[in-house]
Amino acid sequence: MSRTALTVRVAVDTARMEWTLEDETGRFGAGVWLRFPVGSSHAPSTAGGCVLYVKECGFESLQSA
Repeated sequence: MSRTALTVRVAVDTARMEWTLEDETGRFGAGVWLRFPVGSSHAPSTAGGCVLYVKECGFESLQSA
């Protein structure tokens, strides 16, 4: 499966609500909470779809730490 890398422009908190999402670091099922700081990148994909909760700028205070 081909993946396109995404570069994070604002801090993002992401929770998997249903099914599985994959990227180059692994597979993440329901209930997993991930953080993507500004400047990070990943190449997400899913074989059968995925329901996500995404909160942008969820941890701005950590960006300058």
